[in-house]
Amino acid sequence: MDRDGNSLADQAGREKLALAVVVNKSWYEGYVPLFVHFAKRACPHAHVLVYVMGTPDPLVSETLDKLGITPESYTIQSDFRLEYGNSALAAKTSRWTLPLCPIAQSYDQLYVGDIDILLCRETGDSLFVQHQLHAERLGIPISNKVRVGSRRLTGLHYVQTARYLESVLPAIEDLHQFLIDCQHNPQLFSEKYSEPGADENVLYQLVESSEPEWIEQLSQTSFRPHHGVHIGLFRSTPKPGEIGKAVESSILDRNESAFHYWNDCAPELLRLFEHESTLPLFDAYPRVKAACHSFLVFYRDWHNGAYQRLLAS
Repeated sequence: MDRDGNSLADQAGREKLALAVVVNKSWYEGYVPLFVHFAKRACPHAHVLVYVMGTPDPLVSETLDKLGITPESYTIQSDFRLEYGNSALAAKTSRWTLPLCPIAQSYDQLYVGDIDILLCRETGDSLFVQHQLHAERLGIPISNKVRVGSRRLTGLHYVQTARYLESVLPAIEDLHQFLIDCQHNPQLFSEKYSEPGADENVLYQLVESSEPEWIEQLSQTSFRPHHGVHIGLFRSTPKPGEIGKAVESSILDRNESAFHYWNDCAPELLRLFEHESTLPLFDAYPRVKAACHSFLVFYRDWHNGAYQRLLAS
């Protein structure tokens, strides 16, 4: 409850919410219609912001239109941060400068996610309410966590925009200029961010340089749900006994949240996979098609008990 006795769900309903992702001109652009579709399905009251580092493929908007997703519910911004270059690292790192964009600043709450995580419907509190509660418990305007044994935050980052910018805006402006400079002198980046997971180290240092106590709070929490299915974990056709460590851990740990997300995502993804409106998209982006197919194969096998032996070992 807030100070006026309103629930956080009521408050979230009154505030402007946005889900944001950045994608460079690569095969990852093929995930955009899937991300937008699942995001609107999971968070119907949130606007979806997609920043493309180049000219968006017309097939993306055409597919969204065929899926019945109205243009008013999402924004695709072209030519985002071209001054950073078009590498995968530039795309990942550019996410942390999103709050400089006027459209992003117009939202009360901003959740920066990954383009290849298909968000799912929650069984309880919504994505935004969960993170608002987490931020309030920590007494800070962000929700994330410090990865154990590292100087890295994770790539899924929630902020209460105005309060966040009050503290972090100067550091974001400095980062923006630094990334421009790195385009002309790439060695600058590796000298400053030499640890693995460099984009997450960038976010860590951005926050730490502005509000060290926020890092202290985020070091004491383990809350950081995916809120969906990370399709990137399924890039090769899975067979029993040949699944990635993250997926295997979810099974071994009997991760009920992961099981819920799989159950929620798979039927809808299968429907899209077989829908005539998405056929041109999957034909144009075979690696996206292959990853989605791999998840669906895994889900079928898991649902049919093919991985029960893991639980018995």
